[in-house]
Amino acid sequence: MEQDKGLARRVEEWLSRVPGLRTYRRREHRRETDKRLREHIASRLRRDARVLWLWQAT
Repeated sequence: MEQDKGLARRVEEWLSRVPGLRTYRRREHRRETDKRLREHIASRLRRDARVLWLWQAT
């Protein structure tokens, strides 16, 4: 296990030296975070729309 962590740490250190990779990874992280947020908001809107539709139907 410790060897795996050491190897992962070395690989991360090596990757941090690649020009532009940090910017790329940050951009990808923002995209993933934005996607999760959009999905969460969409699910809440769908839920609230169903509630309003049921309320209107009564």
